[in-house]
Formats: sequence, C-alpha cells, structure tokens
Amino acid sequence: MDSSQTLLTIPGCSDQQRLRVVLETTLCGHRHITLCQESHQPGLGWYVQSQIPIEASQINDLRAVLSTRIVQRSIVEQSLPAAAEAATEERAILSFPVAS
Repeated sequence: MDSSQTLLTIPGCSDQQRLRVVLETTLCGHRHITLCQESHQPGLGWYVQSQIPIEASQINDLRAVLSTRIVQRSIVEQSLPAAAEAATEERAILSFPVAS
C-alpha cells in the first residue's frame, strides 16, 4: 500500500477551495510530491478536483522558477489591485455637523 503525508494545506480564493501539498511514497520506495486542488461541498466534504505529481527531478527547477524576482514581482502586482479594491470597500465617509 502506498503512503501519503500532507506537508502543507494552502487556502484558496474561497472557503470551499484549497491546495494540498502531499508527499507520496510508493511500495517500492519511490517518492514524489503531489499538488492536490480540492473543493468542499456540504454533505460531501473535501474532494480532489485535480492533482499534479511532481517528480524529485522537477522540484529544484520548480523551486528555482518560483523564487525568481520576475515571478515574485508578477505575483505581487497581481495582488495589488485586489488589495486596493478590498481597501476601497472598507472605506466609509463620515459626515460631521458644521459649526456656525
């Protein structure tokens, strides 16, 4: 029987989505990481929408590309409009009486 261990669970864009990073080991000792995109439904619970196995030989290349400044800058720039929109939604205009 194969074994698996969840290394990390990353929340998604809603409470009904998440990404699990799983270390899987086969009976013959072969190990790889699997990214599992999961969804949640009431009455059903969490279930896997899709999964991507990442072999040991691919991990260093993936780590290298994710840590580049170009990728990091791109991710930050994509999150800025969403953060600005959220900040705008939280603002309120307060009216005060004018002294005569």
